Amino acid sequence: MESDGRRKLRQLHCMKCGSPLVTRTVPVRPEHIPESLRDSTPSTLTRQVCSAPACDWVHYNNPIPVVAAIVDHDDGLGLPSSRGVVLVRGKGWPASWHGLVTGFLEAREDPAQGVLREVKEELGIEGRLESFLGVYPFPRLNQLILAYHIRALPEHKPLTVVLQEEELAGWKKVPLADLKPWAEGTGHAVRNFLIQQTGRSPPVDKTAFRRPKPTEQKPAEARIPSKL
Repeated sequence: MESDGRRKLRQLHCMKCGSPLVTRTVPVRPEHIPESLRDSTPSTLTRQVCSAPACDWVHYNNPIPVVAAIVDHDDGLGLPSSRGVVLVRGKGWPASWHGLVTGFLEAREDPAQGVLREVKEELGIEGRLESFLGVYPFPRLNQLILAYHIRALPEHKPLTVVLQEEELAGWKKVPLADLKPWAEGTGHAVRNFLIQQTGRSPPVDKTAFRRPKPTEQKPAEARIPSKL
């Protein structure tokens, strides 16, 4: 996986000649501009371009594909909490933040195989591909999320998770009845999954993944949402 530092360095310099990049407004055909980016001058976009006069390289900053797994597990005990979705907490996240298993694809890797690899790497468990849920844009991180429904194996037995400690700080299994989608990114996949599996469309948790402002006081009872 490419580090954030290496990615930032790559975006600051031309990939053709190595010169620094500069920000310029460049002409673009109107039909090629995403609707969400159109403004009063729809024939232009702000892009990073090479500063060398003889070089025409443009950094288009195309979205990065990311796979996401809704890891579904049933321990077979027949309790309301028996079937649920495994959520993970990334290192450095607040204690209440939990989300889906996600990861970047390797070169030439099939996304369906990549999502199973991520489940194995991050949770230490085998998974079975149940279905492809869809593609969801995540503009804030410039990503395209390819989401899958994965069945955790073995079925009908207690779940044994071995976390990838380099990236993850914790995990929990959330019963389907308690699972709520969040407002962006993988939250859309969770919503569609719940509609398919339960026939219900729960309200979106719009406060999920929101860092409290310095002036905000902690509530008397800590809220633990199920998210990302």
